[in-house]
Amino acid sequence: MINSVNENEKEVLEIINSKYEELSKQLKKVADHISFNLQDVIFYSISDLAEKLEMSESAIVRFAKAVGFAGFPELKKELIKYYKKHINPANKIKSYLNDLPENDFFYTSMIQKEIDYLSRSVDSIDKSVFDKAIENICMANNIYIFGHGTAESLACFLHFRLNRFNLKSHRISNTGRNLLEELIKIEKNDFAVVYCFHKSFYSSSYDNEYLMEFLKREGIPNLLITDLQANPILRSAELVLSAIRGPFGTFQSQIVPMAITNSLIIGTADKLGVKALNALERLENIRSYYNHSDNAIK
Repeated sequence: MINSVNENEKEVLEIINSKYEELSKQLKKVADHISFNLQDVIFYSISDLAEKLEMSESAIVRFAKAVGFAGFPELKKELIKYYKKHINPANKIKSYLNDLPENDFFYTSMIQKEIDYLSRSVDSIDKSVFDKAIENICMANNIYIFGHGTAESLACFLHFRLNRFNLKSHRISNTGRNLLEELIKIEKNDFAVVYCFHKSFYSSSYDNEYLMEFLKREGIPNLLITDLQANPILRSAELVLSAIRGPFGTFQSQIVPMAITNSLIIGTADKLGVKALNALERLENIRSYYNHSDNAIK
């Protein structure tokens, strides 16, 4: 890093933000990608980043120099330092609050961010992948849903809804040796849905790596729902749906992962057709028999 940056003791994303308006349109694209995908960029080589952004390596070098660094290695070193410092929850909330407009109603500001994430996700979801995932859910003997940490609530919700369609759904939030104990149950005619976001990946990376490697090695169909963009586990996944959650270093939204989950549920119901409706009607009949029907509530 150049001396003036050290003297000001600014952090790397502050430096990039302060220089942002001076950058060309092409270099702003680099800045945006780093801000929204820091958890992945720290693993990139310069050629990885250039390929991801469909630009030359020399353009990446120009960006590094434009924001005050000698080259990409120096920039990457500071990005890694920033990542290690800001991975804790307290700093994420602090950064998120600092990003909100002063004297603004929190709910309004948050909803605007959520709408932006949802809008961006429309272009990031591959319809063929989505359709294949629904087909696999409907055809599988068993559906195993993996998620822990912030992903556990999403896994629980998908499990709950699929069970209502009389599908054999199983939720697994175990880690370590207990996770490995669960893997012996999964067979080739089953389907695995894995929620893995960058925070849970870096706190339990071996669990996620072992899980995805096992699914690939055993030839078990699987869907990975993730905000990771450059990670070895992506190569082990059969199907991947990208779930945008916001820039690294802030409180990250679950709105897109939940929207993906809801869409999978509704898509499954549509694919199952009468089978799903019959299962729900049977549930209502059982409730009615034991006086727990929604229709019986006064």
